[in-house]
Amino acid sequence: MNTETPQLVISRVFDAPRELVYRAFTDPDHLAAWWGPTGNSLPRDEIEFDVRPGGYQR
Repeated sequence: MNTETPQLVISRVFDAPRELVYRAFTDPDHLAAWWGPTGNSLPRDEIEFDVRPGGYQR
């Protein structure tokens, strides 16, 4: 059984301030606005996470 904590690593260069890119991934309102392919949506009330060390994503 694999007991390692899964990790997600994303690497990309954005023409935007670093703190705005961070907010786009960590603020539920920002994430709901852009996550997923064109034509799909991610309802804001279905997003729940804590980005602090030891946090969670549901």
